[in-house]
Amino acid sequence: MQTPAQLLVAKFDRYLEGVRGAAPQTRREYVRYALEFLEDRYGTGRVDLADLGARDLIDFIAGRARRCKPATAKLVATALRGFLRFLQIRGLCDPRLVAAVPTIPNWKLARLPKFLTSSQLRALFNAFDRRTATGRRDYAMSLCLAQLGLRAAEVARLALEDIDWRTGTLRIVVGKSRRDSLLPLPDLVGRAIADYARAGRPATQARRVFVRHRVAIGQPLTSGSVRAVVRRAFERGDPRVPFKGTHALRHTAATRMLRAGASLKDLADVLRHRSLEHDRDLREGRSASPRCGCPTVAAAAMKATLVSRVAEYLAMRRGLGFALAVEGAQLLRTGSRRRRGGAPFGRRPSLREASLAVRFTNPGAA
Repeated sequence: MQTPAQLLVAKFDRYLEGVRGAAPQTRREYVRYALEFLEDRYGTGRVDLADLGARDLIDFIAGRARRCKPATAKLVATALRGFLRFLQIRGLCDPRLVAAVPTIPNWKLARLPKFLTSSQLRALFNAFDRRTATGRRDYAMSLCLAQLGLRAAEVARLALEDIDWRTGTLRIVVGKSRRDSLLPLPDLVGRAIADYARAGRPATQARRVFVRHRVAIGQPLTSGSVRAVVRRAFERGDPRVPFKGTHALRHTAATRMLRAGASLKDLADVLRHRSLEHDRDLREGRSASPRCGCPTVAAAAMKATLVSRVAEYLAMRRGLGFALAVEGAQLLRTGSRRRRGGAPFGRRPSLREASLAVRFTNPGAA
C-alpha cells in the first residue's frame, strides 16, 4: 500500500510526463527528490501542505548541499521548484514557496572539464576481456562513449535500426537536446558493435543493441547499467584515476576532437550542444573565478534583531556553499550601524532583495 507521500509524487510524475513532457531520466530524478523531501518532512503519515514553510525547504536543501556535490545539490533545488510549481497549479501550496527555494553555487567555469590521458584510456579499454560476450559488449559501449561522446542514456537507447551500415552513420534518437542527430560511425566503433552483434549478443526480440547477459537475459540495459560497467572497468584498469564516470569519456572525446583540429561548431554538432559555451570552455581550458554575490538585506527587514537574523542568514548561505567573505562582513557592519541608529543604505533596495529578506526573517510569511 502506498503512503500519502508516494501517492502525491505519483501524480507529480504523471504531470511531468503529460504536461511538461519531461524525459524519463528527468522524471526519475525529480520524483526521487520530491519523495525524499516529503518523507523527510512528513514520514509515512498524512501530508499536510498547509503547514509547509520556507524553513522546511531551506533546511532540506542545506542538508543535501553539505553531503552532495554542487551539481547534485543544484538538481535537488531544481526538482523541488518543479514540485512546488506542480502543487501551486493544483492550489495545494502557497505560490511564494517556489521563490523560497535557495539557489546553489555551481559556476560553470569553476572547474575544468575532466578527461582521460591516452594511457588512462588504453588502460580502460584493456580492462575488457573481449574473449567473452559481456567483454565484447562492454568494450563496444565504452567506444561509443569515448569515440563518439555519447551519453550513457544514449548508449542504452541505441537500437539496431539506428545504425546504417551502408552509409556508416549512427542515428541518435530524441536525446537530451530533443532532436534526432546523425553521426558518422568510426570504423573502430562499427567493428566493435559488429563483433558483439555477431558473436556475443544473445538471441532476443529486443531491438536495443546492448542487452543483458545474466539476470533478465536479452532485456535492454539501462543508463545505470552502462555507468556501472564503466565504473567497474576503471577499477580493473587504473584504480588511481580520480574520476570514473561516463561523462569523463564524453569530455575525453571532445578534447581529442579539439586537439585534432575540429572547430567549435563541429564539436557542438557531434556532442549535440545547443550552446557553444560548453565547447569553448574545453578549448580554452579556462577556469574563471566565481563571483560570489548575496542580496543585501532590505530596509523592510530592519528590526531590532537584524544582526542575529543576518548572521543566521549568512550561516544558511554558507551551508549551501557560498563563501560570502566580503559580502558577509559588509552585511554585518551595515546591520550594526542600522541597529545603532546610523545612516540608511546608500541605495534603495530592490523588490527582489526586500522579498528575500522578509521571507528569511519571517518564514511564516512564505
